Amino acid sequence: LLQYIQGRHALQYVKDGKRMDVNLHVRGDYPESGDIEIEVNPEKAMRFPLVLRVPEWAEDFQASVNGDNYEVSDNRLIEIERKWSPGDKVKVTIPMPIRMVPDTDATSKMVAFARGPQVLALDDSVKAADGLPEEGWWDKTVVYTVAVGQWDWKKQFKLVPFADAGQSKADYAALHYGIEGLQGGARALDISEAVEEFAPGWSVRNCLDEGNPGLNAKVRGKKNVLVTHPINRSIGCELSTELEIPKGKPSLRLVVGHHEEGDWTLLIKANGAMLMETDIGPGVSKDGWMEFDIDLSMFAGKKTKLTIFNLANGGPNEAGYWAKIKIDND
Repeated sequence: LLQYIQGRHALQYVKDGKRMDVNLHVRGDYPESGDIEIEVNPEKAMRFPLVLRVPEWAEDFQASVNGDNYEVSDNRLIEIERKWSPGDKVKVTIPMPIRMVPDTDATSKMVAFARGPQVLALDDSVKAADGLPEEGWWDKTVVYTVAVGQWDWKKQFKLVPFADAGQSKADYAALHYGIEGLQGGARALDISEAVEEFAPGWSVRNCLDEGNPGLNAKVRGKKNVLVTHPINRSIGCELSTELEIPKGKPSLRLVVGHHEEGDWTLLIKANGAMLMETDIGPGVSKDGWMEFDIDLSMFAGKKTKLTIFNLANGGPNEAGYWAKIKIDND
C-alpha cells in the first residue's frame, strides 16, 4: 500500500498461478490526522504479505495487528506476512510534526515548512486575520501555528496547506528567507512512565516540556495528578489506549483541571469518531476541576481505541491536569 488516503482498494494476490481477490478499506482523515485503520478483506482466509510504504519524512511510524507491532525495514517498507481473515485490521500511526524543508535549489538559503506529505504556505490574508478569515475561505481549511526564529526575531507563522492557499486571491508563499529554526522544537518530553503509573495501559505523545508535565504529588488540592501540555498550538498532547470495552454499562470517567490562569480544550475520540469536545477553564469549572462520565455502551464488547487530547485554544497556561482517567462498568 503506497498511499493512505481513505477509500477502497481492489487488489489481487497470485499464488500457485491462481488469482485471489483482496480488498483493502482505508479509514481515517489523512493527512490531517496520522491515525489510520486498514481493513483487510481477502475472499477467504489465506496467508500473504501486506507491504506498507513508510514515507521518508515519517519518524516513529507504527503499524500493528492485534497488538503485534511491526518494524520498519531499511528500505522504508513494512512487510506484514500472516494468515489474513476477512475483517482483520491494521492500525497505522504516523506522527506529523511541522518540520523545515530546504529549497531544492542548492544555491538558495530559503526553507519551506511541511507537515506530513503537505507543504505549508504563509497566506497574507490569513496573516492579516491572525487565523482563518471569516469570509472567502472554505471553513474546513486547517491553520497550523508554528513558532520560528527569523532574522533574529521570534515570530509565529500561521500556515495553511499549499493546496488551500490563495482562496481570497491574496499573495502567499511556501519559501521563506532568514529562518533560523523552529522554536521549542526540541522541548518535547517523554512522560510515558508517569502515564503508565497513573493510568496503566495508556500511552502518551506530543507533550511539551512546560508546566511541569508528569506525575505531581499535589495540584490544586488533589493528590497524584498527571500534568500534560500541548506540543504547540496546532498539535495537542495525546493520551490513548486500545482495549476491548467491557460489556454492561461501560463509561470513561475523567476528573480534569486547569491552571489557575489558564484554560484548554478537551477532545475525546473513540476509533477516530468524536465523542466530546469542551473547554476546561475558570468559566466552567468548580475550584479548577471538572468531572465527566462518557457513555461507552455503543462500544461494549468491541476492541476500541480511545484517544484523549489536551488541546491548545489560544490562551496562556494550557496545561491539562488529570486526577482520574478510568474505564468503569457499573
